[in-house]
Amino acid sequence: MDEVLNASRASTEPRNSRSRFRFSLRVLLVAIALMAGACYWLILPTIEAERFVRAVDSGDFESADACFHKPLDRFFVSWNEKNWAFKPQAELESWSFAEFVGGRRRVAVRITYGNPGRLHGLEGTITATRSGLKSPDFTEFGFGGTSI
Repeated sequence: MDEVLNASRASTEPRNSRSRFRFSLRVLLVAIALMAGACYWLILPTIEAERFVRAVDSGDFESADACFHKPLDRFFVSWNEKNWAFKPQAELESWSFAEFVGGRRRVAVRITYGNPGRLHGLEGTITATRSGLKSPDFTEFGFGGTSI
C-alpha cells in the first residue's frame, strides 16, 4: 500500500528535469513544406539552365528560345532558318557558392553558323536566373577563311 501512495506522490510532484521541446504535427509539416520551397527556390536557376541545355543539344530551338526571359533575346529559331549551317552547343559551367546564393547559373554556349562560302562562330555565356535566361554575352571567333 505504501508503494501505491509513494507512486502517486511522485507523479504529482513537479519534475526537476528539463521539460522537453514539444511541437505539433502541423508545425512539423509546415516547416518541412517551407524548407522544400526554399530548396526549390535556390535550385530553380539550375533547372532553367538544364532545360535550356537539353533543348539546344536536342535541336529543339523553339524550346530553347522559350527559356529566355525577354522576347528580344530569342534568336535560335530565326538563326536556324536564316543560315545554311547552324550548330549550337551548350554546357553548364561549374557552380560557385556566390552564384548559388545569388540565384544564377552560367551556361557556356558556342555557336557555329553561316552560309556556303563563309562560316562564323560565337562563344560566350548565358546566365540563367529564377525568371529565365538573361541576354547572351557573346564574342566572335573566326575560322580563318574556312569555306564550305
